[in-house]
Amino acid sequence: MQTQISFEVLSSFTAAIGAYFAYREFKKSKKLNEIDKFITYREKLKKDDSLSKIVKHIQLWQNNTDIKSQIPKDILLFDFYNFIGFYEEMYILIDKSHIDKQIAKEMFAFYAIQIADNDYYWHFFKENYSTDDDWKNFKNFIEIMR
Repeated sequence: MQTQISFEVLSSFTAAIGAYFAYREFKKSKKLNEIDKFITYREKLKKDDSLSKIVKHIQLWQNNTDIKSQIPKDILLFDFYNFIGFYEEMYILIDKSHIDKQIAKEMFAFYAIQIADNDYYWHFFKENYSTDDDWKNFKNFIEIMR
């Protein structure tokens, strides 16, 4: 009887240790996946031609606010949609816990908020950010980033 109890205690203890290490590996894997997503999206923001055109325009108007109301001729409707789509994807990643909200805020929110607050972009591309349901995920991203 004593041997059976000791065996059960030892088995339970071993299972608990195994579960602990499995949980640690799961958390580590999740964090690595999150880092991978962050790097992928950061590279996309830097290297995607559509995104970089708008990012450069935002950077320019930080030094000269007159530029804010002048959409460059090389920024097309496709670029605008691609830019908004990037942030809609970011919202989905946050919503599904694939990327940390704080990391997204620190690394990606600035440009999205700048576009959300720039009425010239929305007017120029004949979109209505405040009432159009097509931009629901973008609006959600902006809300949680503010």
